[in-house]
Amino acid sequence: MTEKHLPEMEGLPEDLQVFDRRAAPLLKQPFITRQASGTITANASAAEGIGYPEAVELLFSPKTGLMVVRPAEMSSPRAYKMRKQGRSSNYVVGGRAFWRHIGVGLGKGTAKRFMAEVRNGVLVIDLNQGTNATGPRDGELEAVSTSAWGQDEDAE
Repeated sequence: MTEKHLPEMEGLPEDLQVFDRRAAPLLKQPFITRQASGTITANASAAEGIGYPEAVELLFSPKTGLMVVRPAEMSSPRAYKMRKQGRSSNYVVGGRAFWRHIGVGLGKGTAKRFMAEVRNGVLVIDLNQGTNATGPRDGELEAVSTSAWGQDEDAE
């Protein structure tokens, strides 16, 4: 294979480095994603922050819109099983009933990603702040401020 001629880079900084996607670090910020189906996906940092539990309980404050994910025993009647998502580094929890209980609509276009904070061994998530997680539809990824615990302000 012959090497393609690369364009001249005159006038650009000399310390430019080629990005190698194979060496890209995993995201350190814990976050969760509410899938359109209601499934809750936690990235590896979020799962690690709560100790990779077998099960979790989902707590919610209607007053503040905060959600808490805390480790639980699988024997708890309020426990949701937390399992690794195939070959991915993510973990999933079935949360459809939780979202419906707190009044969040599900379905196409409702997936949201929320930053999480690890506090005293639990995940704390502000559902008033989230971004669309449905992927760019027009080539742009737009951050969307949300209210009503993850629903768009003008959604009904």
